[in-house]
Amino acid sequence: MPTEAVVAIPLGCLSLLVVVTNSCVCLLVYLHVKLRSYTNGFVVSLAVSDILTGALLLPLYISVPEFNGTGYIVSAILLTGVANVCAVTLDRYLAIAKPFIYYAVMTRHFVKFIVGSWVLPMVISIIPLIWGSNRGLAHTIYLFLLQGLGVVVPYIYVCIAYYLIFHEARHIVRRLRRESSLSWRSHEDKNKGRKNSNTVASEAKVAKMFALIAISFILSWMPVLYLTSVMSAVGDKPELVDKLSPAWLVDFSLFTVALGSMVNPVVYSFFKPDFRSIIKRMLRKQPQWSSLKHSQNCVIDVPLILKRLESGKEVKETYL
Repeated sequence: MPTEAVVAIPLGCLSLLVVVTNSCVCLLVYLHVKLRSYTNGFVVSLAVSDILTGALLLPLYISVPEFNGTGYIVSAILLTGVANVCAVTLDRYLAIAKPFIYYAVMTRHFVKFIVGSWVLPMVISIIPLIWGSNRGLAHTIYLFLLQGLGVVVPYIYVCIAYYLIFHEARHIVRRLRRESSLSWRSHEDKNKGRKNSNTVASEAKVAKMFALIAISFILSWMPVLYLTSVMSAVGDKPELVDKLSPAWLVDFSLFTVALGSMVNPVVYSFFKPDFRSIIKRMLRKQPQWSSLKHSQNCVIDVPLILKRLESGKEVKETYL
């Protein structure tokens, strides 16, 4: 039976917003060359996984919640999101902690990172097809390993990576400021040190943004992980399942997933400097009313123009 209207309608609206907002992120990167960086390549990849959440995962729950393939889709989208968050974390770590090898690594392995963040989750999510509907001990072990190695371990890596990123960024900024304040340094060296300090600070801001994305992802998918754990642990005891995973929690988990997928594009817009700069420039663009007003106040002397054209003399546009 389809999800009740009281849940389906707001969830459908959220699904539409998820698709629209994340599509805008992809469109911005496509339209503006300045946004086409390695970091934003990972941003687009993560946005695509969020689009799948809004366009595929949530509509399935709304229309056909008992569909047999829903579990595979949930697993694939969850793991893809984890993989993409890990990818952007690696990008930030290399940009700040290993800046001298960053471009060399990305030039050689960027495509591999993107492809791997999609292919590997897809392969892992279809492993249960091996035993089909016979969900015994193997399936229970698979679910626990999936959550442990596929979610918990990657996010421990993310937390450690961001700790190292912020520690390294703070160390570099302090060192550059200390060097630029020395009295024997020339004015040019001071400006260079100040510029490098600002660059590292900007990179750290981007790292903070991605840390916020990682935290929101964990919080949004936590109810789903809990429900999956309950099903894998006591799935053969319906009365215990109903007690540990009430219906309201299932509905609540869908809303947290939708809201989590909406957080990313909002964070990009307000926290990532390059996106914020492009959006501000787009909002400031207005029709050139001043030029139009000026042209309306101008008096064009048509007879004079015709006379000059008939004379065969070249007339500059400014004279018209």
